[in-house]
Amino acid sequence: MKTNQKWKVLGLCLLLPWTAAHAQVEVNVSGAQVAARPIAILPVQGDPGVKMDYIIASDLHKTGLFQPLDPKSFPENPASPAALQYPAWKQAGADYVVMGMMQGANAGQFVLNDVNSANQLANENLHDADARQLAHQTADWILYRLTGKRGVFGTQLAYVLEQGGAKGARRYSLLVSDVDGANRREIYSSNEPILSPSWAPNGQAVAFVTYANHHAQVVIQNIGGGSRVVAQGDGISSAPAFSPDGNYLAFVQSENNNPDIYLLNLASGAKSRLTDHAAIDTEPAFSPDGNYIYFTSDRSGS
Repeated sequence: MKTNQKWKVLGLCLLLPWTAAHAQVEVNVSGAQVAARPIAILPVQGDPGVKMDYIIASDLHKTGLFQPLDPKSFPENPASPAALQYPAWKQAGADYVVMGMMQGANAGQFVLNDVNSANQLANENLHDADARQLAHQTADWILYRLTGKRGVFGTQLAYVLEQGGAKGARRYSLLVSDVDGANRREIYSSNEPILSPSWAPNGQAVAFVTYANHHAQVVIQNIGGGSRVVAQGDGISSAPAFSPDGNYLAFVQSENNNPDIYLLNLASGAKSRLTDHAAIDTEPAFSPDGNYIYFTSDRSGS
């Protein structure tokens, strides 16, 4: 994304009749049923005690595309891929068998075997921050090798926890965790509400909305510590969204009770107003290539 780029802003307007807006909404989702593929995840040799096989199996099971076998049904626990007895695994009902051997604290060799063809499909050396993250990365690798789809098991969640305190006081915490909820840690807390957490593309910061002296403000909190207020005012400051390259932040701010879309250059601090309309403009979102910003608005049009 270039700093001298002309920004294209597209508004999306949704007008609903009063009766439709107040009617009960019921959504039914249906589609083709895909049989889950039976897969065996063997205990990882040299596992430092985090149960890597369980993490990998749990990740794959969450996709709905795989049915991990119960370890109690495993016919063997071979020491190497060459010792794998394919007929025994076929009888056990497995389509695939995954083996792993740790090579240090945060690296390992992982082998994906096809039981029906009695062949090794893939062999990969992987490494990550620690054994737990390595297990998530391995699940992503298996998913990609068997489906061509990129996984999200190596990513993190950002969410807000609200807790009650003495005499009705409330405490709000911005938490991050692994995608399965493990390794939860607090990166920001406040006695005022925290809203709309949004990840930076590099995964090293989260933008969100909170309040100070009863005024909304947009804050960027670094995962490793340290934060800065990037937008605040007497009116609304809300809905932060990073550009795909992480160099810009789009958000909503109101002047004279008129919410509009603004763009902040995170390096220079320069702020640009992208919309100027009497309608309510909100919820900006960048296109994947970063050339457009979409937003919702209650303005009318044809």
